Amino acid sequence: MADGTRMLQRRGTEAEWTTSDYVLADGEIGLSTDTNTIKIGNGVTHWTDLPILFEGEFLPLHGKADDSSLLNGVDGTNYITTYNGDTAATADKFVIRTGTGTAKAAAAAASDDLVQLAQLQTAALLLSPRTVTAAATLALTDQNGMVFVNHSSLTAQVQITVPPNSGTGSVAFPIGAKIEVIAIGAGGVKIVPGSGVTVSGTTNGYPNYGGVRLIKTGTNTWIGIGLNAHKRTPKIRVTNNGTGSYSAGSFYTVIPWAAVDSTVDFYNPDNEWFSIPGTGLPTARRIIVNKDGEYLVTCNFLCSNASIGSLVITKMVSDATLTGGRLLCNVSTHSNNQATVRVRFAAGESVGAAYQAPSGGATDIADGTSDNRCDFTITRLSD
Repeated sequence: MADGTRMLQRRGTEAEWTTSDYVLADGEIGLSTDTNTIKIGNGVTHWTDLPILFEGEFLPLHGKADDSSLLNGVDGTNYITTYNGDTAATADKFVIRTGTGTAKAAAAAASDDLVQLAQLQTAALLLSPRTVTAAATLALTDQNGMVFVNHSSLTAQVQITVPPNSGTGSVAFPIGAKIEVIAIGAGGVKIVPGSGVTVSGTTNGYPNYGGVRLIKTGTNTWIGIGLNAHKRTPKIRVTNNGTGSYSAGSFYTVIPWAAVDSTVDFYNPDNEWFSIPGTGLPTARRIIVNKDGEYLVTCNFLCSNASIGSLVITKMVSDATLTGGRLLCNVSTHSNNQATVRVRFAAGESVGAAYQAPSGGATDIADGTSDNRCDFTITRLSD
């Protein structure tokens, strides 16, 4: 293959060019071999007076960045150095590098200074969980961290108070602050707003690692996001002691539940979710649901008559009567049967069960007879 045309430029060291002070012809290219400087002649000007090609328009091809006029006189002391054994911050050094290549920061004195790891750890950015066993108030050091609540009571919740932004007992959390409050024991936790504080959303953490994520949305406003999936949910169970009597052919008679069972299934601390009217269970024969939500209601019924009767679960508005209420489900029964319904209740509504006896009438049988259940249970499913 034939060689193409080869162009050789006039060249020499910078010293040779300066000594000779050669005049390049118009358009002739000259190269300084030791500085990599390129100049183009005009047929008149000596080498030393010719401008360097592209000088001032780009960073130089050789030398230091601060030699360029584009940097407007900024010198090399403003750049991060490859090595600086000093670990004290100075005004013209953004990061201090050691001989091993690591970067170090001095202790920060102002808000715009770099900070050391120890300062980060005490600034609520890298936190270990705080554990409490009794009522407590959120502290600034809880920000972006977790508060573990460890107790075992099924009848009372530990209260965690969200303090106001200002005033007595205040904590000025920044807007956007996040705190997770987790119930790590068999007992639950309740988020309580301090004076002037509003907490919207979920405020209860269920036992066994349920909880609430709190996010500050305004000066004195927070939202609570429930972390309660698949945890022990609120439940109340009441039992029959075998004293109910049901006349043949009569309209439904409300079943007189005798007592709350707080042993195994019960979880209703502080009557947070369920309560009994002031007249008491045997007289009122109903349970009040204290919070809006979705519930599962189950009635197991035992009676002395094996003929077919009818068992209902019903909303009630007054003690011991179905007047003004609403039937939720209706089940034909023998001596042993069960009725179950899933329903949404508004806070303050009450619910019970009633039985319509077949011919010959019937009496109910106490819970636990022959290991059978005669009870009424409400379980909270969700908000």
